[in-house]
Amino acid sequence: MSSDRPAVFAIFNRIIGTGVFAMPSFVLTLSGSVGLSLFIWVIVAVIAVAGVQVYIVWGSVSRIPPEILGGEKDYLEYLFRKPKFIITSVFSANAVLLDTPPRQLCSHHLLLPLLRHRTQMRAPPPDFLGIFKTLVLVFFIITGFVALSGRAKIEKPNNFTNAFEGTTAGASSFYLNLYNQVSYAIVEVKNPQRVMRIAGPLAIGVVTILYVLANVAYFAGATKEEVTTSGRLVAALLFKNVYIEKAQRALSVFVALSALGNVLSVSFSQGHVNQELGREGILPFNGFWGSNKPFNAPLAGLALHRLICIIVIFALPPGDAYDFELNVPPAIAEPYVSLPYWTQAVAGWAVFGLGLLYYVVWAKVAPWVGGYSLVGVEEVGKDGLRWHVFRTVEKDKSA
Repeated sequence: MSSDRPAVFAIFNRIIGTGVFAMPSFVLTLSGSVGLSLFIWVIVAVIAVAGVQVYIVWGSVSRIPPEILGGEKDYLEYLFRKPKFIITSVFSANAVLLDTPPRQLCSHHLLLPLLRHRTQMRAPPPDFLGIFKTLVLVFFIITGFVALSGRAKIEKPNNFTNAFEGTTAGASSFYLNLYNQVSYAIVEVKNPQRVMRIAGPLAIGVVTILYVLANVAYFAGATKEEVTTSGRLVAALLFKNVYIEKAQRALSVFVALSALGNVLSVSFSQGHVNQELGREGILPFNGFWGSNKPFNAPLAGLALHRLICIIVIFALPPGDAYDFELNVPPAIAEPYVSLPYWTQAVAGWAVFGLGLLYYVVWAKVAPWVGGYSLVGVEEVGKDGLRWHVFRTVEKDKSA
């Protein structure tokens, strides 16, 4: 990444997935009114900007060594150094087991050959897909203005006349946490301090404007009742009302390519995280997970990411996987169809518990039983990349 543009589009691809086409009906159902629904997207943007500032500080503060790869793991390890190895273990469990949304799997079959040939392509695919998704949202916004002008084949829904009518407090836990993409690749960014300060706020600002205007477009082309009963893909309703019903087929292509861009972006970051966990000797068979072979890309880390995706998809009942990921329960009704209401909390704490258990076994019990100490050393692999690994050293030699 030699400029701000790739970093901006990396964040675009991480944020803009299928949610902008599906979430508006979900948020409207929980909030109860068009006005609060739009206001929630603005609040989400404010929270996202606050989160971006955290990553800007982490990525540009001069005290953090420049060789740190980037991402939460390295930052947290640098800031919280005691108890030793506990942050490493807990974060590793969270990163491997929870950082894999189920919706990403459908495009992994396309992703593998793309990663294999990406180093030979002049223009990185995420840049193209980021531009494409931005143009798609602009097209939706234009469609909404067409509906507002009265040139659509439907009557004006007048959703903005009493915008806050029917307001409830059901969507109070909706938020956005996908703005940290560029921090995972900070080692590949030239002049990271400048890029982090510009790319993050710029990307969040542009996406916020596009999201709010896209929601306005949805509400301009359909009644409130139609939006809440349309199912998850509210964008299809806008196409049907403003154009013709067959236009919904074209929308499927837009959504698929939008999801692909999100998958490429998430898999890029998650593959690097899993690779880093392997290089540091945290994962078993660290030489395999930390390798860049055979395509000069974290293929093994991506394979681990894909495996967890498959497990999550088949472990959760149909219909509950998407709600499990979003975790935006309504005020009164049960959040899931088949799962107990406490599944989300138990799953989260169970993963952290596994991380703590791994810490106790790997960093405490095993060294005590084996009579050795864990020592962090730096090595240079055959690919020229530095590996910060943990080695077992007999206690008398490490003393």
